Amino acid sequence: MQTAGQLLGVLVGVILVVIFTLVSSGQQISPETVQGVSTLNTINGLFFILANIILGISMIRAAVYPLWTNILLIVIGFLNVIGILAPTVTILEFIAALLIAASFCGWGITLLQQPPNYPQPPRQQQHQYFP
Repeated sequence: MQTAGQLLGVLVGVILVVIFTLVSSGQQISPETVQGVSTLNTINGLFFILANIILGISMIRAAVYPLWTNILLIVIGFLNVIGILAPTVTILEFIAALLIAASFCGWGITLLQQPPNYPQPPRQQQHQYFP
C-alpha cells in the first residue's frame, strides 16, 4: 500500500511537471486535465492514509519497535484525513511531518541499540609460508 502510494505520487509529480511546462510555454490546459490530476492526487493521499494506519496496526502486532512509534503512524493517518477534509489547514501537515520524523527517529534508535544477531564467520587460521 505504501509503495502504491509512492508510485502514484511519482506519477502525479511527473504529470504536474508536464502540465507546468506546457502552461509556462503558453499552451492551454483543459479543465478536465486539471480535474484528473486533482483526482489522482486525492487517490494518492488516500493510499498514504490507509498505508500509515495499516502499517501502524501491523507494527503494533509485530511488537518490533516501541509502541509509541507505531501509534504515531496511526495518528499521522488520521491527521492526513483531517488535512484532506480541510485542505487549508497547513499546521496539520507540519505536525504530521514532525510526528513521522519522530517515528522514524524512534525506529532508527531502536535498530541502532539492538546487537546484531547474525552469526560471526569463523576465524581463518593464519599460515606462515617459508620460501
